[in-house]
Amino acid sequence: MSGTLKRGSKKNRPTHQVYIPENLDLELLLENHPTDIPNAKDYLAVIVDSIHSSIATKKDLDIEAMQGFTRLYSPILKYYCNLYKPLVEWLENNGIIETDNSYSNFTNSGYSKGYRFTQHYRTKLKPYLVTTGTLVKKLKEKKNFKSSKPPILTSDNLRLLYPDIDAEKSYSIIAEEKLGFLKGFLNKDLKIDKVKAEHFLNLLLTDDLKNNNIEFPTLYYNLRKYNLDKLSDGEYYFHIDSTSGRLHTNLTNLKSELRNILTYKGQILSSIDLKNSQPLLSITFLDSELYKINNMESRIKIYDRELKNIPDSHYTMLLDLIQKNENQPDVILYKKLVKEGKIYEYFVDIMIAKGMIDKNTTKIQQRKEAKNVMFISLFAKNKSIKNKLIGKFIKLFQSCFPNVFEIFFTIKEHNHNSLACSLQNFESEIFLHKIAVNVHAKFPSIPKYTIHDSIATFSKNIVDIQPIVESELKKVLGFVPELHIETWDKDILNQQPCINSIYGFVDDDIQFSIKQAAELLDIGRNTLLKKLRECNILKSDKANINIPFDEYLIKGFFQMRTKQVSSKKTASYLLISENGLNFIRDIIN
Repeated sequence: MSGTLKRGSKKNRPTHQVYIPENLDLELLLENHPTDIPNAKDYLAVIVDSIHSSIATKKDLDIEAMQGFTRLYSPILKYYCNLYKPLVEWLENNGIIETDNSYSNFTNSGYSKGYRFTQHYRTKLKPYLVTTGTLVKKLKEKKNFKSSKPPILTSDNLRLLYPDIDAEKSYSIIAEEKLGFLKGFLNKDLKIDKVKAEHFLNLLLTDDLKNNNIEFPTLYYNLRKYNLDKLSDGEYYFHIDSTSGRLHTNLTNLKSELRNILTYKGQILSSIDLKNSQPLLSITFLDSELYKINNMESRIKIYDRELKNIPDSHYTMLLDLIQKNENQPDVILYKKLVKEGKIYEYFVDIMIAKGMIDKNTTKIQQRKEAKNVMFISLFAKNKSIKNKLIGKFIKLFQSCFPNVFEIFFTIKEHNHNSLACSLQNFESEIFLHKIAVNVHAKFPSIPKYTIHDSIATFSKNIVDIQPIVESELKKVLGFVPELHIETWDKDILNQQPCINSIYGFVDDDIQFSIKQAAELLDIGRNTLLKKLRECNILKSDKANINIPFDEYLIKGFFQMRTKQVSSKKTASYLLISENGLNFIRDIIN
């Protein structure tokens, strides 16, 4: 029977790939420091792999704050290897890993010791094939481990959206079932150019190694590379958390620049993104009608009552406060600025006037400082106003928007996470359970990928789904907010001369209107538009007048935005990036 593999032969044995430091030779170390535990090499490799794999899908973790330590949750280790304790000790004794000997709960899975590689083994990773049958089977099962903490969101929190739910099931299971159509597009037709991706990550690592503010550059690289490999190898994950209801997939954890080299069935993808989503959605706490329509009180209660039982009188008082303040001048100004996408520019001007920002720093740096004011004020603990480091930002926000501050302060009174988590939960409901569900109902065959406050599909179908996105946002906000359409294309990744740049035309780029660009180029607005049409940069046919050709959108030179001009009508307008302005200047010259 030549050419036939016998059942159970080594060549036919199932395997599972994990990752270990490239300079770690487990076989040699076991020869010099043997252990009686059967199949120790495979079990050691899995424990070593878990140091990075257990946090690779948790994009929001602060690696620097964790000092590079990963919490290894003992029930998970025990599931894979009953004798994990002596193996962890073996890794410590042989100088491969070290522990902080303190118990913490960074990953919300339970209080666990922190472990990290010793300095010698903080290298890039290499693949390792696990061959022990029982271990391979467990690794491939991808068992979900229950957190030691009860879930914050329960099936009741989905009842308004899905009246027919099974109350016995968890929030995550119900949501994943209802949104299973999104999981279906995580398949072999979703491709990434791995050669280009690895080249980019290597450049980024080189840059991080030069940055004295980054203490664990190789760990960052390994986490990014881990997510790339999982996507490239077809190991897909799809999970909705029970804290804010956010969906986590290969794409949400992929380094954002690498989305530019993703395709589906060979076709380019684009995304529609809600600009400045958290400040924008916060207006639902500043308008009593929006507050009621969107059930914001119920959201706050979910997170308040995680800690303690708060009397209903507190929420009655909060609604009274919203009604009292909603027409105050500072509240009206705040809502106007976030609707127009100018809140950061407002803070930049104030901070420059107060000497908090050097007016000679770059626009990008100024904007980042302004974001600090906004997000620290939204999400920091109330007592942080006394903090020497961040208190100045909160005090600035309070001085600019005292009545807005009072409402946010009251929402965070019992649990400072209530404001941030309520906004994230609201965002998840909009993009997952309203926008994605309705897009799928109308266009079931096109791919759909959500990344928190955005939804992506074929570039050619963006124009089809945009009205649905606008309609759903208008229902919850009362107006059509500014949307950002970004094309994911490999040419954007190719053109970047500097690794510190953000790939594509995104939030932190400097943006100019046609009028501003014309003034900077010392040319009339209409003359500028005419020249761009003559050079076949802008389209000239009546149906698409002054819309850039795709190649210039892909290059990030231009961006089309939409704004509401009346209760029933929206209009498109053109913005030019700094690179686009330089390109136009060269053309004109």
